[in-house]
Amino acid sequence: MRWFLFGSLMDPDVLSIVLGRSLSEHEHLPATLHGYTRLVVSGESYPALRPEPGGKVHGLLAEQLSEEDARRICFFEGEEFRLEEHELELASGERRRAVAFMLTEDYSTEHQHWDFGHWRAAYKSSFLEMTEEWMALYGDPGNPDFATLDGQWASARERLQTRRRTG
Repeated sequence: MRWFLFGSLMDPDVLSIVLGRSLSEHEHLPATLHGYTRLVVSGESYPALRPEPGGKVHGLLAEQLSEEDARRICFFEGEEFRLEEHELELASGERRRAVAFMLTEDYSTEHQHWDFGHWRAAYKSSFLEMTEEWMALYGDPGNPDFATLDGQWASARERLQTRRRTG
């Protein structure tokens, strides 16, 4: 299965925490999704895709990922996203189909476009800590349901935001 990565998973440090390994250069390519924009999810630092005529979202096409990689990515994304297949354009002009995570109707976005460079400068370090905490829960058969896990993500975010404010 091919995956379109368009947000925090474009960052190699985040992706390696999520996958439990680093991707080789042969496992991903720059790609563009047409007809969409990338907006900040309400109350979060990461983005979601929203349809926008004439829009373009630049990201990565990840190929040759294992079933375990897929399970880890789905765990990371959680229940607020659903998978949807889309056609992507590569730099060569070639087109390939891949799945992307689309925000469910239960969640909303800000009217603010998400910028990868800004995210890296402002949020990456705390996001890495949250991602490590979150992925440490992966595969634990004693884990509670997703609503409880999602609360743990929110708690980690609050702790890190408080720590950033108090320095």
